[in-house]
Amino acid sequence: KMKEQATRRIRNDIESSSPESPQENRLPTFRGEWDDEGVYVYQAYNEDLAHWAILNQRLGGAHWKPVRMTWIKPSFAWMLYRSGYGMKSGQSRILKIKLSHESLAILLSHCRLSHEGSFSEKGDSTDGGHERIAT
Repeated sequence: KMKEQATRRIRNDIESSSPESPQENRLPTFRGEWDDEGVYVYQAYNEDLAHWAILNQRLGGAHWKPVRMTWIKPSFAWMLYRSGYGMKSGQSRILKIKLSHESLAILLSHCRLSHEGSFSEKGDSTDGGHERIAT
C-alpha cells in the first residue's frame, strides 16, 4: 500500500510540474522522460559494466557492486557534464536506464530534500541545483 501511494505521488508530482504552475505551490519534483511503464534515468559506467549491461539488457556482471553508492540523473546532458563528458575514470559510458515508477518511488522514499532543488539520501551536499539521488 505504501509503495502504491509513493508511486501515485511521484506520478502526480511529475504531471503537476508544468511551467504554468505557480512557483510557491510547486513541490520538489523529479523531472525527466517517462511513460506508463517507468522513468528513464542516466548513469555513467566503466567500459566493462556498460558492455555487460548492453549485452544482457540488465545491470550485473563480475564487476557489478549493487551496494555501491551511485548518482543517477534524469538528464543525459547533466550526466554527460558530471562524467566529464565521458573522460572521468570509470565513467566513460553513459547508459539510459528505465526504472519502473514503483522502483523510482522506492528510491525517492529513501531520499530527503537537503537543499532546495537537491535530493540526497544523506543530505550532505548539493549538485548545482540539479536533482541528486543516492542509491
